[in-house]
Amino acid sequence: MLLNRESSSFWFIFIHMLLITPGASALNFLTANKNTRSIVARSPQSPWWESLFNFYPDRWNRPSRGQQQSPPPTSFQAPEATSAPSSPSASGNCTQMRVRKEWRNIDRAGQKSYIDAVKCLLSKPSTLQPGTNRRRYDDFVYVHDRSRTTVHWTAPFLPWHRHFIYLQEMALVECGYSGALPRWDWTLDSGNITQAPVWSTDPETGFGTNGVDDTSGSDQLSGGSVIDGAFANLELRYPDQHILERGFNSPDKFNQGGNTYGSQYYDDVAMSVVHSSQNFLNFRVAMEGTNPSTRGISAPGPHGTVHTIIGGDMLPTVSRAFTFSHFVCTDYLNKIIHRIFFLHHANIDYHWAKWQNDSPGTRLTDYSGNTVQGRNVNNARITDTLRFLNLGTDVQVRNAMDSSAFPYCYQYE
Repeated sequence: MLLNRESSSFWFIFIHMLLITPGASALNFLTANKNTRSIVARSPQSPWWESLFNFYPDRWNRPSRGQQQSPPPTSFQAPEATSAPSSPSASGNCTQMRVRKEWRNIDRAGQKSYIDAVKCLLSKPSTLQPGTNRRRYDDFVYVHDRSRTTVHWTAPFLPWHRHFIYLQEMALVECGYSGALPRWDWTLDSGNITQAPVWSTDPETGFGTNGVDDTSGSDQLSGGSVIDGAFANLELRYPDQHILERGFNSPDKFNQGGNTYGSQYYDDVAMSVVHSSQNFLNFRVAMEGTNPSTRGISAPGPHGTVHTIIGGDMLPTVSRAFTFSHFVCTDYLNKIIHRIFFLHHANIDYHWAKWQNDSPGTRLTDYSGNTVQGRNVNNARITDTLRFLNLGTDVQVRNAMDSSAFPYCYQYE
């Protein structure tokens, strides 16, 4: 008997709760106090379902709206030699600097060129999963999914995603794109993020409006099918086949103090708090937010808040508040298939680069924190290796610290 998406998640979580005894380790998080806008420290109990995150199957069986799940790849093969970007090297030099611009500062021709390149990736066969119906774009979805437990709520979050979106940028070049990866500055839309210009219905340059046939309710964080814009009725194939989903929502936690859609976590005031961080660890936690699997009060960051608000295929790994615990795991762990993901993370990277450049003498080498979720061990080293599972060459953290250095060679407008 197949359960629907909501009930299958509930019973899986409920049964697993009965089997798990909370650990006793303490992880010091930095939490953003929404009233004082200050950073305070706390030491919650370790996650009651920390093992659940690793226990969840990599490709959860989620039949979607009557569509058949595509078979998972049986192997992860290295791609053939292509024009993929080279790895960072001390001997490399930047011959020119690409300029990453905010979406609304790119003219229509530039926006269309970007959208066309994305559609090209959606038409090219996978290089990592040959012999399947997966596409080049799905390679990125797959690698992010496989890497999720090591690059979220851990020190590698910022450098790993910097290199990851750079690999996407270079893949767009394979499709003839000559521009730079755009970013979406959501602080400009904090008044009502659902009315941001990116949600245009333009069939050539818009990301579409809210999904339709959303029966999940405002707090369920699911979504309906996107039927307008440049990605209208887009079929997604990993980890299962379904139409691109979006479901704007604003959980109760986000509607306090006269705010809507969690604007207090990503508006100008919130970002000034993030930028007041004095070291990498504080900055990373303030930007990403604390791990919502922890008991007690969780402190959302701009990263997770924007994921949650958009909903649907943009959902973060952990999100919805539930009655018997503070947060539960969603039934669909991989959430980067939404095209806005890369614009969102380019903006995260923009803020990190800005913070670094405020004090480059120390911050271009400032790196610390935990390497395992939920562990209070500051064991991250700048010589650690960031792994990309053959999507691109693995790199050391130290080679991903400077966005203006080779091979990145970009700056933000």
